[in-house]
Amino acid sequence: MLGYHQQLTTPLCDVVHSSSDRQTFQIFLRNPRNNRRRKFPQWEIEQFNCALLRSSIRKYVIHAPYIMNPASPDDELRNSAKGIIQSDMELLSELAGQKFYVLHPGSHKGVGLRNGWRNLLSVLEGVDTYGTTICIENMAGGGTELFHTISELDYFKCAVPYKIAFDTAHCFESGHDPIEVFEAYKELIAVVHLNGSATVFNSRRDVHANFHDSFWSLRRRNSPPCSRHR
Repeated sequence: MLGYHQQLTTPLCDVVHSSSDRQTFQIFLRNPRNNRRRKFPQWEIEQFNCALLRSSIRKYVIHAPYIMNPASPDDELRNSAKGIIQSDMELLSELAGQKFYVLHPGSHKGVGLRNGWRNLLSVLEGVDTYGTTICIENMAGGGTELFHTISELDYFKCAVPYKIAFDTAHCFESGHDPIEVFEAYKELIAVVHLNGSATVFNSRRDVHANFHDSFWSLRRRNSPPCSRHR
């Protein structure tokens, strides 16, 4: 399915109407930079459900806010992330369609990848999803971010009961060839963010660009595929 990111509208059903030429869409329910979410009255939820059922769209993506950190060693930050995710799941349980909830895994803040993953999974295991599919997004690898190495993808494949939201820019920026990684782990991938990168290969900097003008697309045309890096 092909779609694009939409601005959250009022009323919510306008998202469906403006996506009529696509098969799906992605929105934020909250301000991605401060976690705040406006109220969604029952009439607005019912209008959205009616619009969705009248459309050809059956699956769509909700992106969690960027700034929460479910992998944090800080109990208060993890509890805050859990509360945000659970609140979003409760709202999504009232919305029609098949939902995919994408979240950034967060940063371990110096306690190591193993402990960061343990913290992240402990948060997610305590969430009632009401049937929504949770998708963890691969990252560029800046600072102490989780989920930017092949070894983590291998760990995900063996031990993580969720799906992957695969961002092509993040993959390139973390030092891996997006096409190779997609082919190797595609059975785990539920959502793809097809983004270009404004930074060079293995920059560990998350800066998106228009796809056709990005370093990744230029590299694919001018260079042989890169090897898989761990």
